[in-house]
Amino acid sequence: MPARDKKKRPTARAGSGAEREVPPGVKLLRTLQGHTATVYSVVFDPTGQTLASGSDDHTVKLWEPASGNLLRTLEGHERPVYGLAFDPTGQTLASGSDDHTVKLWETATGKLLRTLEGHEGWVVSVAFDPEGCTLASGSVDGTVKLWEAACGKLLRTLEGHEDWVRSVAFHDDGYMLASGSSDRTVKLWEWPSGKLLRTLEGHRDNVRSVAFDSEGYMLASGSRDETIKLWETTSGRLLRTLEGHTGPVDAVACSADGRLLASKSHDGTIRVWSCRTWETIAVIPEQTNRNWWVPALAFHPNLPPSIAATGHSGLGARCAAG
Repeated sequence: MPARDKKKRPTARAGSGAEREVPPGVKLLRTLQGHTATVYSVVFDPTGQTLASGSDDHTVKLWEPASGNLLRTLEGHERPVYGLAFDPTGQTLASGSDDHTVKLWETATGKLLRTLEGHEGWVVSVAFDPEGCTLASGSVDGTVKLWEAACGKLLRTLEGHEDWVRSVAFHDDGYMLASGSSDRTVKLWEWPSGKLLRTLEGHRDNVRSVAFDSEGYMLASGSRDETIKLWETTSGRLLRTLEGHTGPVDAVACSADGRLLASKSHDGTIRVWSCRTWETIAVIPEQTNRNWWVPALAFHPNLPPSIAATGHSGLGARCAAG
């Protein structure tokens, strides 16, 4: 694990030194500082008014992106926090941790609502279904667990992957769930029944991130093989392979308006792709840990050109807009 950085007082800085590295047409909005170690996850709430970050310092921080103010710090995990997800109302935040648990928090107060236990390894990804009733968690133990969000009851365990489940994502239809794994595959599930719909094969190394586009027609997967693959969700057909990164692709994210795809890599860059032409329209230098998986990447829900991301050297979230 990366060495811990010295503790710093929470601050927000706009126009930091990193701004000089950002290419023309892309503006560094601000750097949010306050974590005392690497930040592994970031997510906006549905309104875009709150940004959550999860860190190796065992905490989750809630920020106001518009001002950069730190709203509150959520403490309770005993190990690093790898996965974060807001429910559709933004009132509940889920966090997955190296301590093998998922915690549910009330965002308005920071109150811990419940702790979900059952995984036998790190929980590295979490996602709510479109209704906010069901929570999925992916773990190093090779399983996806489905939980009833309101009470924390374990509904079902999806088994089939042969290695880590690094990423989970729900389709907007509420019935399909995607999981990406270190076994080099993506699996599509009908989660209410637990039925495996299909297995998507084609990556040459572990799959680190999956994301559906806004219409649910396409699924993007990022891999250690340095590529992003685009799949048709109804058939599982490989539509296209995007190349350009020179290191493992740790994260992929689709904008809410369906126009952009972003990918974050060990090569120290974020690439922004046009979903119309599939050309790279921006390459943004990003602080990164080349020896460790840092899957943090998120689009603002209402301002699609705005991206939040983190890296090895960052103690918070870096927000940029194109």
